[in-house]
Amino acid sequence: MTNVYELSSSGTLRAIDSAEWLLGTPANGVAQWVRVVGTPQEELRTSLIALGLPDQSMEELQAADVQSRVIAGTRTLVVVFQVLGQEDGPGHRLRLVCTPTTLVTVEEEALAAIDRVVTEWSHAARSDVTLPALVVDVLEAAVSNGGEVYLSIRRALDELAEAVEDHPLEVPPAALLTMKRRVAQLSTLWAGQSYCCVEIKRRSHVSHSDDASQRLSDLIADADRGLKLLAQMETRVRDLRLHQAYCLQESTNRRLNVLATLSAIYLPATLIAGIYGMNLEHIPMTQLRYGYLIVMAMMGGLVLGQFWYFYRRGWFK
Repeated sequence: MTNVYELSSSGTLRAIDSAEWLLGTPANGVAQWVRVVGTPQEELRTSLIALGLPDQSMEELQAADVQSRVIAGTRTLVVVFQVLGQEDGPGHRLRLVCTPTTLVTVEEEALAAIDRVVTEWSHAARSDVTLPALVVDVLEAAVSNGGEVYLSIRRALDELAEAVEDHPLEVPPAALLTMKRRVAQLSTLWAGQSYCCVEIKRRSHVSHSDDASQRLSDLIADADRGLKLLAQMETRVRDLRLHQAYCLQESTNRRLNVLATLSAIYLPATLIAGIYGMNLEHIPMTQLRYGYLIVMAMMGGLVLGQFWYFYRRGWFK
């Protein structure tokens, strides 16, 4: 689906027939926004050829991976921007093509936040009806749900931390690994967004206005603050994993300690049983009427005595 909008002189965004879309400098001198949503690759390539992009930029724009990157030309800027989908973690890409008079956005799925940008620009007259302002509005919309995802991860981490502190052996290690992966995904996402915003700010035909430049700086600062918060969160996840590993090791050590103590307790009885089990003559007490009971009483006394000895010294606690 392709929608074309014109930045009218009245301060609003006006939808025009996509058949009238003329890339480059519009005949009436008004900037345009071309929004492409869910378009097949071949149709997308056909639409973008009219921009006259270098072959490398075209290849980067249509690459299958989701790594954030910026490809700068003489008068064209291509941005591949990671965005969040419905779930936390990188969902898909928002691709932008910026020229001095045209903005093209390519979405794999329609983003609700960008729908709101269209609504706001279409129904409310603005004083800053410029292409840089529109680019920054689109970027702000693309990153708008990052804070909600961060808060969601932090709440989940708080619950996980409480569970690890109360019952460390009952929390599956996979839960901590999943939390680590979620934090790492958001960190990678924000790092890519910060990089893209820095590169966009450097381009005069995108950020020549003071307002657009300041808003881009705010986006960069927000991403950097988010990365610092995520670094603290990663440290917390690592500490939880270490705490759980310590508790698991301590539990294992206690069990091994009990097993070692039991082995030590039964060792004398095992030794006596081994001696009296040898096929030799003239072993003491083997010929006595009550020899068996005497040996059993001796073995039982040794076992009970050692139980009492180790218990008094806290070896079973």
